[in-house]
Amino acid sequence: MAERKGVTLPKSQQDLVNILVKNTLKKHNIQPNKNLTKQEKEEIRNLFSQLQNEVNELLQEEKNNNTTNTNAKLSKKGK
Repeated sequence: MAERKGVTLPKSQQDLVNILVKNTLKKHNIQPNKNLTKQEKEEIRNLFSQLQNEVNELLQEEKNNNTTNTNAKLSKKGK
C-alpha cells in the first residue's frame, strides 16, 4: 500500500489516482517535470491527502450508519 502523511491507499487505488492525475495533466498539456515547481507538486500532494482524508471520513461515517441501522433492525426483529 502507498502511504503519505497518514493516508494509506491500497495499490489499486493508488494506481487509479496516478492514472487520473497523469490524464488530467496530459489534457492540459502539463509536463510535471517541466511545468510544475516543487512547491506546486507539494501543493497537489497536500490537496490529494486532504481529499483522501475527507473521503475516508465519509466512508467511515457511512459504515457506522449502516452498522447502526443493521443493529436497529436486528434489535426490532428480536422483539
